[in-house]
Amino acid sequence: MQYFRVFPTHRMRVVCWIMITILGVYGTWAVISAFLNCIPVAKFWDPTIQGGFCLSKPGLWFSNASMHIATDLAIFIIPIPALLVIDLPRKQKFALMLMFGLGGL
Repeated sequence: MQYFRVFPTHRMRVVCWIMITILGVYGTWAVISAFLNCIPVAKFWDPTIQGGFCLSKPGLWFSNASMHIATDLAIFIIPIPALLVIDLPRKQKFALMLMFGLGGL
């Protein structure tokens, strides 16, 4: 949401809204899949229950981890094109990009 204040151009607003939508949909999926991993839910703790099914735990964990990494990288990369076109000396541009990069830590 800070990108809305720092970069008020139409293009950045569209990119930010797209990213917010992706994060909202993914966040909803991550929460729902965390507690509805198995049908019936009790099968998650007691795999001896007959019937039902479970999603692959390693597959779910790796897919969630890869989505977290991908969205973190996207949030990190979003401001770089806008920072490249700012009319500042090269050292100041680099320092500004470094400051945005430190925010990603």
